[in-house]
Amino acid sequence: MPDFGPRWILVERVPIGSGGQSKAYLVSDIADPSIRCVAKVLNGAALTDQSPRWKRLEEEIAISKSFDHPNVVRVIDSGNTRQSGYPFFVMPFYSDRSLQDNKKKFTSPAEVFKIFLDVCEGTAYIHGKSVVHRDLKPANIFLDHGRAVVGDLGICFRFEAQSLTETHEVATARWFGAPELRDGHLELLSPCADVYSLGKNPLLAFCGTCIRSGRTAI
Repeated sequence: MPDFGPRWILVERVPIGSGGQSKAYLVSDIADPSIRCVAKVLNGAALTDQSPRWKRLEEEIAISKSFDHPNVVRVIDSGNTRQSGYPFFVMPFYSDRSLQDNKKKFTSPAEVFKIFLDVCEGTAYIHGKSVVHRDLKPANIFLDHGRAVVGDLGICFRFEAQSLTETHEVATARWFGAPELRDGHLELLSPCADVYSLGKNPLLAFCGTCIRSGRTAI
């Protein structure tokens, strides 16, 4: 099990989330065990600081630390695990999880529009920092007491930094990525790719359905 240092206590041995790049664990602050957070750590065996996966997580940490917006995930702490030395960072634990696994029933189209507006606000802020998210999808949008927060910048693109994506490499959400990203055309990358992903978000489709049919819940 990963050891996140003296400040963080592992609450559950089983990850609460896992992907190709990283795993996420529920942790608590030793100063106040009632505070729950999420520690995101590199996923894989025998990786080095020269591994693309390692560099991507380090870049995600650096970028996320520079962000300060209520609709974008913030970094509480970061470091390297004691055993493997893998990079990790700690972010808030969002009580309602992501849009993908959220079981909450929306009570009105206005509530859905509010959530979608939060996502747009967070995305616009990211674009203002010369970053394209590239992975906007329900699993990377977190809900916390009616507020939406954009997270998981693991494959984001910074215009002012050297790209970690190889030529013709596909780095985008499978079902929500823009066509130019699914085809590996990095030279065509712009913030418009994220706008495309927002348009494919199920929330937007639901909003249109509500307006046309008068439905008030799902």
